[in-house]
Amino acid sequence: MSRYLLTCFITFYMIVIWIGNGVEMNVKLIVIAFTLLCIVLTTHTEIIYMDKNMRPSEFCIAKIKEIEGFKPKIYLCEARKPTIGYGELVRNDTPKALTEEIAEQRLRARLDKVAKLLHAKIIPQITQAQFDALIMLVDNWGAHNFAVSRCLTEINDEDWFAAMREWGQVVHVRKDGQLVVSNGLKNRRKQELELFASGIEKRDPNHSIV
Repeated sequence: MSRYLLTCFITFYMIVIWIGNGVEMNVKLIVIAFTLLCIVLTTHTEIIYMDKNMRPSEFCIAKIKEIEGFKPKIYLCEARKPTIGYGELVRNDTPKALTEEIAEQRLRARLDKVAKLLHAKIIPQITQAQFDALIMLVDNWGAHNFAVSRCLTEINDEDWFAAMREWGQVVHVRKDGQLVVSNGLKNRRKQELELFASGIEKRDPNHSIV
């Protein structure tokens, strides 16, 4: 049951209880009938849910490759974290060196995991451009950070402008124990947000982003 349907049902059920025994039965029946009508209408007008078959497009993958650049050996990223390949954080089982082909395979596998997270967390239907932009954001920002963010909440409320404002603030890295603005992240967020905005305009040509 969707949150809209549940809210509708609870609201009018409380009205019926509040009316109590002090009103004739025909009035109660009218209220109940109105409740059922609202439920039917809500069922037919609620959110079109996200397509769970969406995958990162080739454009998205190419864009991430372009932004990250290929590094065959381990290096320290701007946040001073060991990284390799196409922006892959080094873990215990990460190879010490990668070919470009293997690095791309690992990137695609990584983005598939990001896609599964979006399938689980995003409620409303979004366009491929919006999906690709979110893939780029979450791959860089981290699954947990996105999952607990106001950005996700605003997206699920379809408040695109508020989501983009939150999104645009994810531009800091920690250096010497302090958070500082990263020009690299500012540029990356700009590209992601432009792509996301283009997706909004595709869903609704009259809803342009200035």
